[in-house]
Amino acid sequence: MGRLVLLAMASMAAIYSIVVAQPIRHDRIFVVPSPKGVLIDGDLKEWDLSGAITCVFDEALKPRFTFTVAAMYDAQALYIAAHFFDDTPLLNRHDPAVEPDKGWDGDCLQVRLCSDPKAPYPLPNMESERVCHLAMWFYTDKQLPVLHIAYDAYRTSKISTDKNSGLAFRRDEDGKGCTLEGRIPWEHLNAKANPPRAGDCIAFVVQPLWSDSNGWRQVLTFNDVIREAGFSFQSAHIWGQAVFLPHGKLQLAERPKPKTEQLLPLTLRLPLHNAQARVVSAAFRFWVRESILDGLLVLACSTN
Repeated sequence: MGRLVLLAMASMAAIYSIVVAQPIRHDRIFVVPSPKGVLIDGDLKEWDLSGAITCVFDEALKPRFTFTVAAMYDAQALYIAAHFFDDTPLLNRHDPAVEPDKGWDGDCLQVRLCSDPKAPYPLPNMESERVCHLAMWFYTDKQLPVLHIAYDAYRTSKISTDKNSGLAFRRDEDGKGCTLEGRIPWEHLNAKANPPRAGDCIAFVVQPLWSDSNGWRQVLTFNDVIREAGFSFQSAHIWGQAVFLPHGKLQLAERPKPKTEQLLPLTLRLPLHNAQARVVSAAFRFWVRESILDGLLVLACSTN
């Protein structure tokens, strides 16, 4: 009678080797308490960046189309910071006085969230005044920071510019990137009376956008902090989560990880008909985000 062979491997490791060129996405971001004395000037020296995540469009193109985003909070506001690698940073020609809802069509950062931690997750829809769509850009022609916030399913909106925006932008010294720093009062997110606190989670997604060389059109974008693929401006169901922590200065092991690093071990138990076998091959098929991946494993084995 045949014996059993036990094959243990890192869950999905074989799949990862097949789709290594695919982008890695996060499903959460950690929001840490803000230290006192943060100045909104485009310099993040006062920040606790231990919860920051780096988001990549394509590993083969790094560092192009790569950005790092971080978030902090206090009782009065949500803080958002991002650094973009960009050959032509801070290019956006859309005048907020003329096209207040076109800021996304150029260099821009969009953040969508539901400021109500009691809302169901995943969000079934956008039908809530606590659902906020933020677009943050630097209007090139007037060197003007702009914050546009749409609410609910885009039924209402408000726009703030210059110092009223709570935003600051700073170009990298080498001209190959820029930093965005923002302080968004909870009042602007319809959460003044009951903002998220330590231990809360809210629906949250980020979408960086890169402009063409003229600043009139965005040519590349993607979503991160997502639970599944899709269009974040259409479906709140795909949004990931912002997790509000009671402390900052996170250690490496505490930081948010992409899904490929969160997976548990997978064990296969197969019949072994040749007791002398030392190598076993096994075909596999996995479903990954509505796609089928086939492959062949060839592994050394131990018997029991």
